[in-house]
Parts: sequence; C-alpha cells; structure tokens
Amino acid sequence: MIYSELFSAYYNTVASVLEHAVKGDLTDDLIYQLVEYKAFPDSMLTIPSALKDGSWPLIRKDDTTPLEHAPTMPLTTLQKRWLKAVLEDPRVQLFDIHIDGLEDVEPLFTQEDYKVYDRYQDGDNFTDPKYRKIFRTLLEAIHEERGVSIQSTNRYGDLKRYAFFPICLEYSSKDDKFRVLTSGQKGEHNLGRITSCRITDQKRAGYCPVIHPKSHVTLEILDERSTLERVMNHFAHFRKRAEDLGDKKYRLEIEYASADETELVINILSFGQYVKVLEPLEFRELVIRRLKDQQNCGLR
Repeated sequence: MIYSELFSAYYNTVASVLEHAVKGDLTDDLIYQLVEYKAFPDSMLTIPSALKDGSWPLIRKDDTTPLEHAPTMPLTTLQKRWLKAVLEDPRVQLFDIHIDGLEDVEPLFTQEDYKVYDRYQDGDNFTDPKYRKIFRTLLEAIHEERGVSIQSTNRYGDLKRYAFFPICLEYSSKDDKFRVLTSGQKGEHNLGRITSCRITDQKRAGYCPVIHPKSHVTLEILDERSTLERVMNHFAHFRKRAEDLGDKKYRLEIEYASADETELVINILSFGQYVKVLEPLEFRELVIRRLKDQQNCGLR
C-alpha cells in the first residue's frame, strides 16, 4: 500500500479537531461539525464521544489539548515518488497541478514502464500547448457553469461551429482521448477535433444532467486466478450488481453507456475463458463477431 491508514479520513478528521484545539477556538459544536464534514455518517457515533470521554486522551473537558503543536503528516519518500510519477503523466498535467517539495524526487515509475494493449494508436496529443489550452478553457467553463463557443472539425475535415454548456470531461482508455460531454444536441465532442474554444457570457441555469442511453450486460465469472477481483477492479467505474452462484461462480450485471460498448467488449474478452456473456443476445453477438474477426486475422 502506498498510503497507510494514518492518512485516512479518520486521522485527518481528528487532526483537524486538534488543530483547532491548539489554536484555542475549539467548541463541542465545532467538533461535531468537523466530524460530519470530514468523516463518515457512522463517525458521529464514535469520534466525538471518544474525544470527550477521555478514551482518546487528546482533548480536555474544556476543549483544550495537552498538545503544544498542531499535528502534521509528512509524506514518506515512497509516497513522494508515487506522487511524482503520477504528476508526470501527460494526462494529469492537463489539470495544471503543482505540488512543492518534489523537485529532487525520483519518480517511482515512468510512462516507458507500461505497455498498453487493445488501445488505438491515434490518441490525443496531450502535450500539445493548443490542446492543453482548450482543455483548461473547458475545465474553467465547467467549474464556472458557463457556456462555450467552439470550432471543431468533423470526420470529413469540415469546420463546424457549436455553442453549448460543457458538463464534464470524460476519458476513454480504449481511444486514449478526452471528450467533453455537453447539454447540447450533439451530446459530446472529442477534444482532439476542437480547433478553438472560448468562454461566453452565458451562465448555466441550474443542473443539466448528461443523458446517455444506458445498456446492461450480464456476465458469469469463474473465480480462478483471482478473476473476480480483477474484474471488479477493472470495471470499478461502472455501476454493477454481483451475485454469488456458488462453486466459485458469480453473476455480474454491468450498466454502461452505449458509447462505451466497443470498449466494454474488448475489456471483457481480455479475461478469456473465465468470463462468459450471458445476456443480452446482441452483446453476445458482438463478442462472437470480434472473436471471428481475430481468428480471420490469425490471432489466437
């Protein structure tokens, strides 16, 4: 584990309480507010009482503390190396994140340490200054809930103009591309096709949900070679429901956006004989067709 429990929500919550106690502005009400905001619902039953009844001898009855200094949680060298590696990812650099103190730290891994299969080779150029500027302009518009006006090329190379409210940015690992989801009729735009982008004066009125047609696929998993754990981790970002069928077999229903169907087929096939598509029939046909295509290409 790169990060230990010492950096969990519980420790950070208590550290925040102690910080206020050292400052001298801690109250009983503030303890409950901090726990409610920083921890979990069930924490309200344990953390305040443990601090107040002396089970954790950190807070006196008058809400002062025997500590002279507020707690600090310095990062270990391993954690710094992991952060440095993550921050060197060109996709992460799009968000313009800076963390001081990592200048002389050697990254734990580099992009050259990875070999990614089943991915298209025409991914976005994340290091292009123009691409980065468009990405950050869209991100700013999303945070400020404002509209944008863009110019974008279609598949035929024609230049088109669009105006919409950007809702969120979405990354496709299969395509290695970002797309912006919108409230407009088109629904989404690939960032790599956008040639210019500017924020308009229009303000979004209220919440605009992103509506994608939803589909479901049901799988049967044979839990050999930790397949169940690998499947659950691989599809962690999908809404799903699992059922234990016994004899090391599990039934897993996954909900996905129709736009992700091809990517989902590829990912399911990567688990080989340990994962079987039960339904729907249309999805099974997609899997069979792709296997036949691989066979025709001499792939096994």
